[in-house]
Amino acid sequence: MTTVRKTKFMVTYGPSCKEFRILRRLIELGADVFRFNGAHVKKANYGEIEKAIEFIRKTAAELGRVVAIFFDLGGVKFRLGSIGLDGKGKIELVEGQEVWIRAIEFSDDPSVLPFPDAEVLGALVPGNFVYIADGTVRLEVQTNDERGAWARVQIGGEVSSHKGVNLPGVTINRPVLTNDDMDMVAFGERLRVEWFGISYVYDGPSTKVASDYIRKTRAKVMAKLERPEACGGSNLDDILEEVDAVMVARGDLGVEGPREDVPDAQEDILKRSRKKTKLGMVGTQVLLSLKDEEQPSRGEVSGMVHDIRIDLAGSLLFSDEIAIGDHPELVVQEADVIARKAESRIAYYLEDLPANNKTETTAKSACMQARDYPNAVIIAITSTGRTAIAVAKFLPEARILAYAHDPYTLAQLAMVGGVEPVGVLPVADFNNLVASAIRESINNGSLNPDVVEHVILVLGYVPGVTDSTNATLHLDREDYLRLVATYQSQEEAICVS
Repeated sequence: MTTVRKTKFMVTYGPSCKEFRILRRLIELGADVFRFNGAHVKKANYGEIEKAIEFIRKTAAELGRVVAIFFDLGGVKFRLGSIGLDGKGKIELVEGQEVWIRAIEFSDDPSVLPFPDAEVLGALVPGNFVYIADGTVRLEVQTNDERGAWARVQIGGEVSSHKGVNLPGVTINRPVLTNDDMDMVAFGERLRVEWFGISYVYDGPSTKVASDYIRKTRAKVMAKLERPEACGGSNLDDILEEVDAVMVARGDLGVEGPREDVPDAQEDILKRSRKKTKLGMVGTQVLLSLKDEEQPSRGEVSGMVHDIRIDLAGSLLFSDEIAIGDHPELVVQEADVIARKAESRIAYYLEDLPANNKTETTAKSACMQARDYPNAVIIAITSTGRTAIAVAKFLPEARILAYAHDPYTLAQLAMVGGVEPVGVLPVADFNNLVASAIRESINNGSLNPDVVEHVILVLGYVPGVTDSTNATLHLDREDYLRLVATYQSQEEAICVS
């Protein structure tokens, strides 16, 4: 059978891919989700963002693809202010240099770093480390008084406006959603954004407050795990209960805690999220060298293969290499080749995973049936997306074609590893829905009768009712072609009469 990449790619909108021709090319090459970073989505550029999203959706429809939009809420992420009067300045920090960190919005003085959060700045004490830009630059606080924090550069590098700041050991537990986040949620609701990411979660109760607020929009919610306290024990279990997906945000996680702990944390997070039927994504520096180079490093290739083949990440986030890289299209091309190779040797069919409810028991049954037939396809018909997600949990090698009853739910499934969101079907009785799904799959090219010997459908016996998935229907080629022909004849007879 022709292989379809199972791993989903989230690409980050930014200066390098603002041109519509590049956005179109990213869709053609296989980008599944477009991420808009809350740090750069401001009311002043809402018009630009809205036009970009409109173009992405229109182009995807023209190309016969389904993509999702992801708004990455900034949360209580600490950031530098603007550097230079126009915000486009840069400061090159050198090891041993001493600089001020002051509670101001912008600075054009190379010896002063702007940090607008006075409360957080006041909490710094001598000996605290200040990491900038995913930890690539490190300062140590020497003194702190009413003038600001005086710090010495330990690891130098270039810093620019609004780069992220990490403060390990400085605990300030604020609400997960900021006022800016809530503005962005309102903007996203107007645009019918399918997914929101919440940042810097640290426990279940605070995550629930944020998730409940977002879910009023019908969107799905991803928790970004950037703080060590969110990644283990009961905290992780509590967070997983409140969201639809988690991201292992390796950049911040490797700064907030020991970087050597990140691989074990990633493995544990992805394993526990799959067990609880939550999507698992890996982000940060997946193929970062492609930001400047034309080939990924060998280490990056090995790491990406490990993410997919061993840790079973369903999706990957590409950020700087797409948003501000020299060749964003090349990133998707290279990643596609690597992902397909990694997927060719995955140990599929996770039969030891528990089924947590009726939907998952039905989904697991479909996967185990497909395992015995190398040329089988699974078709999941869903009202909320949960049926398709449940099938994907058990990692079948068979393709999973997903149909929803509305375009919004279908687009949400673009995030789900292993799931191909292919179409929208109106709610109908069981037999009509089955026949329509098979016929539509043949017509849109997702199901080739010359290749596919078995079709296994997963749906509810009472279609359109949430949480009613309770049926699998296994049809061989003769059965499913006969079914389609029968319903085609019935429709023609109705039209004639």
